[in-house]
Amino acid sequence: YANKTYEEDSTIVDLIHEYGYQGWYYLEYNINLDTAEHYLKEALRLQYSTPDYDINDRVATNHVNLASLYREIYNNEEALNNLNEAEKILMETDPDNLLFVNIYHNKGNLYKTRNDIY
Repeated sequence: YANKTYEEDSTIVDLIHEYGYQGWYYLEYNINLDTAEHYLKEALRLQYSTPDYDINDRVATNHVNLASLYREIYNNEEALNNLNEAEKILMETDPDNLLFVNIYHNKGNLYKTRNDIY
């Protein structure tokens, strides 16, 4: 996910932001987890399928939010997969990002739930 230099399409960027925000909102306020999952997955689908979209902390944030949703419904394997992807993205694009705190906190909780702490 090396940093690239090109112009992102602001219409797509805004749409991705809106999907990510709606997913977070539906999750945060426990409105409807199915709808939250739909929005977060759609944001990620657009982020990965748009050629001129920078894969960076914005993508990692959607993975972390999706991981939180999966933790909420006890799908720990998918939660861990999304946290690992977010970690990978940030390691390559922004190794000092504060989102690592959230990633490692959630990973710790997942490992604790699995009794896999040693």
